[in-house]
Amino acid sequence: MTPREKALLELKRLMKEQKERIDPKLLKMAEKAAALSQEGKTAEDMVPYDRKTAAKAVEIFLRGHDDRADFEERLMALIRKKTN
Repeated sequence: MTPREKALLELKRLMKEQKERIDPKLLKMAEKAAALSQEGKTAEDMVPYDRKTAAKAVEIFLRGHDDRADFEERLMALIRKKTN
């Protein structure tokens, strides 16, 4: 068995272990969300992300970004495009 095959087997084992730890209800919700995202849809009761957390992540990123003004302009343009 090659090192790559060994690594893949170990990864599959770890994935199975993690999957067994997940609450079955949560797993069903994740499967549904994944299926809907593949179709380009979202469930009516699903929020794609937490706005506060997303805003905080962008804020942290912008603090360390060299060309903050340009990035902010491009980001705002994308946001406007998505909401209109």
